[in-house]
Amino acid sequence: MVREEPQINPGTSPDALSVDRKLEIVFSASYGGRPVKEVCRQLGISEAAFYEWRDLTLAGATQALEQSPVPAR
Repeated sequence: MVREEPQINPGTSPDALSVDRKLEIVFSASYGGRPVKEVCRQLGISEAAFYEWRDLTLAGATQALEQSPVPAR
C-alpha cells in the first residue's frame, strides 16, 4: 500500500503542527524511500526541524522501550 506524502498548508509554521502530524512527517521521510531533503522541500519545512523531530521521536521511543516491561513468553 502506498501512502500519499503528508501535506502542509502553505504559510503554516512547522511549530504549529500537531504531534501526530510531525510523527507522520518523520515516518514518511524516514521510511518512505524518498530523500529527506526532497520531503522537507515539498512540505516547506527545514531539514533542521525534521532532524530535531526525528531525534526527539527516537529518544522518546528509546525511553519508552527502556521503561516497558518485557512480556513473558
